[in-house]
Amino acid sequence: MAKAERPSRERYEAIEEVKAPPATWGARLKALGPGIIMSGSVVGSGELIATANFGAKVGFVAMWVIIAWIVLKLFVAMELARHVITTQKTVLEAWGEDVPGPTWLRQGWMFWITLLLIVLVAFTALGGILGSQISFMLAMIPGSSGVAGEVTWIVVFTVVTFLLLASGVYEHVEKATVAMVAIFSFTIVVAVLLLSGTRFAITAGDIGSGLTFQMPAVKEGYLLALSLGGLIGFAPAELIFYSYWCKEKGYAAWTGPYEDTPAWRARAHGWIRTMQADVLLSSAITGLITIAFYLLGAAVLNRLGQAPAGMALAKTLAQQYTELFGAWAAWLYWVGGLFALYSTYFVWTGSASRLFADACDLLGIARIRSAADWQRWLRIWLVGLLLFYIVAYYLIREPVLSITLAGVVGTLLYPFVCLATIVGAYKTPGAAKPAVGTLVMLWLSSLTMTAFAVYNLLKIVGVA
Repeated sequence: MAKAERPSRERYEAIEEVKAPPATWGARLKALGPGIIMSGSVVGSGELIATANFGAKVGFVAMWVIIAWIVLKLFVAMELARHVITTQKTVLEAWGEDVPGPTWLRQGWMFWITLLLIVLVAFTALGGILGSQISFMLAMIPGSSGVAGEVTWIVVFTVVTFLLLASGVYEHVEKATVAMVAIFSFTIVVAVLLLSGTRFAITAGDIGSGLTFQMPAVKEGYLLALSLGGLIGFAPAELIFYSYWCKEKGYAAWTGPYEDTPAWRARAHGWIRTMQADVLLSSAITGLITIAFYLLGAAVLNRLGQAPAGMALAKTLAQQYTELFGAWAAWLYWVGGLFALYSTYFVWTGSASRLFADACDLLGIARIRSAADWQRWLRIWLVGLLLFYIVAYYLIREPVLSITLAGVVGTLLYPFVCLATIVGAYKTPGAAKPAVGTLVMLWLSSLTMTAFAVYNLLKIVGVA
C-alpha cells in the first residue's frame, strides 16, 4: 500500500500562520500547556497506584529511583519535541521515515514498534485504570456494588469521556486537565505535610535513606523499580503523546517550515525554549506529586504492612488518609484519587486517538485534509479505544497487576524510543540542532535508563 501524500498536514492543527515566540517569562508562561496535559496523563496510574505500591512494598530506601527516572527523561522529552517542532512532522511520520532499518507497508520498523507499544500499554494500563476507577466508585457508593453497579460505572466513564473529547478541541482538553491536576495535587501535598506530628511522621533519616542509591532487599522491589520506568515522569507513551500536543498547541506551525533564514532560526529557538520551559514545569509538578505519593505509601502503608491489590484497591489506598485524620478522610482521598485516575484515563484516550488517527493517515487508510476530517477520525478512535479498555478490564480484572505490567512493557521498549530520539536529534535541521552538551546529556540519560532497566531485569530473573 503506498503511503499517502500529505501536502497540508498542518491543517488539523488549526494554526494558520507563523507567530513570534514569547519574549518574556510572563508571556512564555501563558504559552505553556502541553506539559500540563501530560502531567494529567502520568499521575493516575504511575503516581496514585504504582508509586504508592512501591513505597508500601520497599519503604523509603528507593526514593532516589523515583527522582532519577523523572530527571533522566527530561532530555529525551525535550529532544523529541525539538525534532517535531523544527521538522513539522508528527512522531509517527518522523520515526517511520527517518529511523534507518527495515520497512513494511512503506513505514519503518520504529513506526510499528510505536504502535505496538501503545496497544500493549492501552491493554494493560488503561484496563487497570478503568478497574481502579470502578474500585473507587464502589468504595464511595457501596450500594452500587455487584454486576449491575460495575456495568453502570463502566458505561458512565465511557460515555462521559467520549462526550468530553469528541469535539477534538485542544483548549478543552487543556482546561479540563489543569482543573484535575490542581485538585489532586492539592489533596496529596497537604496530606504529606500533615504527616508531621503523627506516628507516621517522616524523619530526616527516612529521607536520607532514600537518597543512598541502595536497591530494595526484596526481589519484588526490582520488578516494581523496573515497572516505574514505564509509568512515572514522561513514560514512553507520554513522550510520544507530548509531541502531538506540542503540535496541536501550535509550537510547530508557529515556527513554520524550515528556512535557512535569521527569522526562522529566531522563531525556532524561541518556541523550543518555550517547549523546554513547558517540559521543566510539567516535570516539576509531576515530580512533586510522585514523591508525595511515594512518601505516603512508605510512611503509612509500609508501616502498616498493607499493599494495594485487587478490587479492594481504593479502600487499602485510603488508609493513607484515614490513619492520619480518621474515617471521614477516606472521602477526601477517594475524591482526589478519582480525579487523578480519571485525568490519566481522559488524557491518555485523547492522546492515543490522535496517534492512531495519524497512523491511519500515514498508511493511506484515511485522507485527513481538514479539521473536519481530523475530528471525524478522532471520534472513530475514541470509540474504539474506550471499547478496547472494557475488554482489557474484563480479561485481567486486577488493576495493580495490569498497571505493573504496563510499566514493565514501557520500560523494556524505552531503549527503542531513546534510539529513535537520538537519530532524530542528529537529523534536526540547520541551526536548530541541539548543542553538543545537550547531545551528551541525551546519550547519557538514554544509556543510563537502558542500563538500569537491564540491571533490574537481570535481578528479576535471578542473575547475581
